[in-house]
Amino acid sequence: MADPALSIVHESETQRQFVRLKMPCTVAINGQRYPVKDLSSGGLALRNVDMPLKQGQRLDMILTLPFHQFSLDVALCAEVQHVDKKIQMAGCRFIDLDATQISILNHIVRAYMAGDVVEGGDILNIASRNNFVQVRPHKNAAPEKTGIRVKTYAVYGLLALLTIAMAHFIVTNITRQVFILQSPYGVIEAPHYDLAAPISGIFHSSLPAELSAVEQGALIGTINPAAGSPAQNVKVLSPCDCFITARDALGGQYIAQGAPLISLTPSRPETTIAALFPARSIHTLRIGAPARMTISGNGDIVQGVVSDIRASDRLLQDLADTPAPATLVRITPDTAIRSDLIGRPVLVEIHYR
Repeated sequence: MADPALSIVHESETQRQFVRLKMPCTVAINGQRYPVKDLSSGGLALRNVDMPLKQGQRLDMILTLPFHQFSLDVALCAEVQHVDKKIQMAGCRFIDLDATQISILNHIVRAYMAGDVVEGGDILNIASRNNFVQVRPHKNAAPEKTGIRVKTYAVYGLLALLTIAMAHFIVTNITRQVFILQSPYGVIEAPHYDLAAPISGIFHSSLPAELSAVEQGALIGTINPAAGSPAQNVKVLSPCDCFITARDALGGQYIAQGAPLISLTPSRPETTIAALFPARSIHTLRIGAPARMTISGNGDIVQGVVSDIRASDRLLQDLADTPAPATLVRITPDTAIRSDLIGRPVLVEIHYR
């Protein structure tokens, strides 16, 4: 049989985190009351534990401390550290203590050790006052960790950037509402020629089918009047150095006077931007007002000035989704726009105040 002395563990005072006191107090758990073997500011040991417990289990308990003229109940939360089923004892560590609970436990332990009498007024005073203050900084204190300082500065910097972004968003929207007239109904235009038959007759084309451009004065075709007509043959000439954009009449076909023959676009066109604006918002716009255009498809920005303002027979949907009169505004760009962009939609912004 092993020597019983070998099973005894002597715990030095330096191993203890809290002073343990044998006090005549009890603990209520789930309506069952258990005597306390010893109590400290950090935990307690229970006797006569007949309920199943396991290490790490969380217990909600009411600690009852009897005094001469009153008793004190303190609601606590503890975690089971060890269980000895043979002697029915369990050791628990207090967890999730708030400042008031810590202050009351510390006061009772110190008073019991010193032999002082605990009065009810002392407990009320402790419960009502703030017993924890911030530590005063010392010159010799260790410097704050660099990581914490960087994280703090990063948070403040992010808040500052968000504030600046929000202010910029608000100012930009107010500026657009007050000083900028905007329309998505813009298009790049260029002068073009739709040649029509000056007389009725048979049209004979002089342009090869693969030809895509003609020079100014070039023969486009000849119209021979119908038999018996007093009219003479008529030659149709190109009015410019142009690209052929459409052929409406075929060679050898009879065409009536005024029927379309061919559509031409100048090879070096003077492009402009035409945009529709609600008529009710155009009264403050002036000729020469600066404009900014964004070309759809490539996002290019073009600057220009308002060159003409005219009433339009078209209607636009206003904010109430009811048709409203439109005004046609023509804008001359500061720089030439490529001919291949003719017909592209344009977002127009005019600074009109």
